[in-house]
This record gives sequence, structure tokens and C-alpha cells, in this order.
Amino acid sequence: MKLKTSIAAFGMAGLTVLATACSGADTGRSGDTGRDVAQLELTPTTAAATGAVDSVDWLLEDEPDSLDLDTQGGSAGRTVLTNVCERLYRLEPDMTVRPWLVDRAARPDAKTLVLTVRQGVTFHDGTAMTVDDVLFSLRRHADPDMSEADEFENVTSMKKTGAHEITVRFKEPDALFTKALAGDAGLVYQQKRVREQGKDFGTPGQTDACSGPYRLASWKSGDSVTLERNDDYWGDKPLTRKVVFRWAEDSAMVNALRTGAADGAYTDSVGTAAALDGKKGIDLHFGPSTATLDLIPTERGGLADPDIRKALSLSLDRTGIAKSGYGGLAQPWAT
Repeated sequence: MKLKTSIAAFGMAGLTVLATACSGADTGRSGDTGRDVAQLELTPTTAAATGAVDSVDWLLEDEPDSLDLDTQGGSAGRTVLTNVCERLYRLEPDMTVRPWLVDRAARPDAKTLVLTVRQGVTFHDGTAMTVDDVLFSLRRHADPDMSEADEFENVTSMKKTGAHEITVRFKEPDALFTKALAGDAGLVYQQKRVREQGKDFGTPGQTDACSGPYRLASWKSGDSVTLERNDDYWGDKPLTRKVVFRWAEDSAMVNALRTGAADGAYTDSVGTAAALDGKKGIDLHFGPSTATLDLIPTERGGLADPDIRKALSLSLDRTGIAKSGYGGLAQPWAT
């Protein structure tokens, strides 16, 4: 079997936009090809909050398809649920992970992972999270019809082996599984709530089944999603009482942020970020991301010849492409 070869790659920044003042709308740059790539500074966090805020209006690039991330794992749904639904592990700003709803983890041998579930965690209805909820969630994620099933391909069994303990066994040693548990493969749902809602779980009008610092207050289809602070949260309480998500694309998002109609957004769109870059009243933050853009030639035609691929790779002006094609908001890699 021949392997496809990547001949150009760009690491994309994670983009956070904060509107700090009101000013006239502007839909983009005029004759500007973007910032110098060398000026792209990546920072994993923004400044800490200096005080409490009653409500924040946050923009998404589109309305979530579903708030059941097992069936529809889009970025809009993930953004909404980041502080609603907790995971077994938590992703840190430096891209490492650490136990979260897991109190501790052990590896008695290279093919076994033993997870001890944290006690004292409650779901949004006040019910205590149990090891049965965790095992139910893992098995649901592993279902072949679910979007996270590929994270469990190396798993041979997941069993309750103690009052607060789950043992996971693998076909081969797996150093990446705990990384997956910091993502959607580690979401913990309340078994009773998911079963009660059935196929309606994750749709407008339904409650969430999670344990995070915010709870889902409402989802008005076509209009907004509202989160409210969970004052009974087991961990540190957030300062903001309410977060309202609405959605807008391209120039509409730019205008909303420029005029103060929205307080901020996370955007995957380089065009939107480039249109806001350097504008008065806007703070633009660039964070590290695992997203890349790759050019991968096929095995047919002239690019099947590795010498031609090498020549093409050497001829590409990665810095120029990053600046002109992506507004300077991408880091060229020498892959």
C-alpha cells in the first residue's frame, strides 16, 4: 500500500474575538493582504476576569445541529456545551490533559487503565453522578453509530470493577486514550435523563444531562441558546450569571462585533478574523490549535513521482500563502 504524502501544511490559530467598544461597522480590509506571519503571536489564555458580569452575548458561526455531541459533533454545539458538560479528563492550555471527573487513574499493565470516578459531583438536577453514569456514557460513545466510536477501536472491554471504579482493557498499549477522554469521548451524561428523552435528547426544548458550571436554560430554535450559572456546581463558580448564544455568518458577525451588538466570539473563519484584525474597539486573540490545512496529492498522475512532489514542495511559498491566502493568521510548516 502506498502512503499519501503531505507537501504543504499550515497550523491554524484558534481565534477569540472580544468587542470592547462600539464603533461603525466594517465588513473587511481594504487593499490589505493581512499581517506579517512573523507577527502572529499565539497565547493559550486571555487575561483573567477583573469582576463579575451579569450577562454575556456570544456569537456562533451557525446554529447547533444538535446538543447531543454523540450524534452531531459540530463546533457550534461544542462551544455551547464546553461549560455545561464535563469530561473525565480536562484539556489544559498547554494541550496536556489531567483527570477531572476521574479522581485518579492507574495502569497496572500496558493494556489496562483503571479509572476511579470522582465522588461529590452532582448533575444539574441535583442527582449524584455515579460510576454507572460514567460506564453508560463510555459505552454510548463507543457505539458504532456514534461519532466518537473511532476513539474506542482499541478497547476490548469496559467494566465496573468497584463501587467507584471502571477498568478499561485494550488490544494494544494505548497512550492516547486519556487524551480522547479530555474530548467528547470523555463526556459524562446522566443515564436516567438520556434514557428518558430518547431520540429527543439534544434537541430544542430538552434539558441537558450534565454536571458543569452552567446548565442549559433554553434553546429557542432559530433564535438563541441560553445558559444559566449552576449555583450548586461542585467546583469553582463562574462569575458570569448568564450566557446567551446567537449566530451570524461573515459580514453579519463582523458588524455585530464592531457595533457592540455582541460581546465576543470564537471563530474558525480566517476571513472573519482578518476583517476584524486591527479594528478599533476589537481585541483579537490567537490561540494554539490542533487544526491544520494540508495539501495531499493523490497516487495517480505526475504527483505519484516523489521527486516531483519534492520539487513542488520546495517551490511553494508557504509564508506568502499564509499571508495572502489566510491573512497572516496561519503558521507555515515545513512538512
